[in-house]
Parts: sequence; C-alpha cells; structure tokens
Amino acid sequence: MSFKNKHLSPHIENQTINRMRFSLLIIRLMLATSFLVHGTLKFVDLQGTYNFLGSLGLSPTMALLLSYGEVIGGIALLIGFLPPYVNIFYIGVMLGSIFTLKLSRGYVSGYEFEIIHIMMNIALLIGYRWKKWFQFY
Repeated sequence: MSFKNKHLSPHIENQTINRMRFSLLIIRLMLATSFLVHGTLKFVDLQGTYNFLGSLGLSPTMALLLSYGEVIGGIALLIGFLPPYVNIFYIGVMLGSIFTLKLSRGYVSGYEFEIIHIMMNIALLIGYRWKKWFQFY
C-alpha cells in the first residue's frame, strides 16, 4: 500500500499505514471465523445441508463444494493465503445466498448479513496487495 502525503511526517504516515493494515487484519479474521463456523456447521448435519440446499435447487455435489469452499476459504483467510481470491469466492457465495434465498425477505431479517459480508470482502479487496501469496497484516 503506497500512501504518500508530503504534509505528514514519516512517523505519522507509518502509524496511519499500520492502523489501516491492522483494521484489514481485524476484518479478515472476522470473515475467516464466520465462514469457518458456517462451513463447519454444514458438515455437522450434511444430510440436512443437502436437503436444505436441494430445496433451493442446488445439487448435493454443489452443497458439498460450497461446504468445503467455506471451510478451506476460512482457513486460507485465517492464515492470509491468497485472500483476494478467497474474497471473490465469498462475494459469489453471498450473492448466491441473496438471490436464491434472502431477497424476498427484504433487507432487515433478510439479506443484511450478506450485504455486510460483501462490503467487508470488498474492503479487503481494495486494501490487499494482489501479487502476494501470503498477507499477514
């Protein structure tokens, strides 16, 4: 992240960059935890997951891939492995959730959670360095 301001001292500039990186870390860890928990819960009752997602028109294979994707992506985010690509995947998952299940419920008690997750993923996409495999901040 290159942030140069000729009016700030290098010390203040470094503090600002460190605060921004720490903010991204907090968001990343929260998203990782959320997806790990939701993906793991899908495995706890795999037959229930198949039945529920099947009622939405998704195949059992798709349900299994979604569950694995959430768990593996959660672990990847937790350790900072290829976060921009995981964020794109999660945005797709959240959009899928909105359009297959939540849209008819409206914003409150509907797709509010998904929109918040999409915005958090977009914030991380903006703040990440795309050429790095691992990002620890």
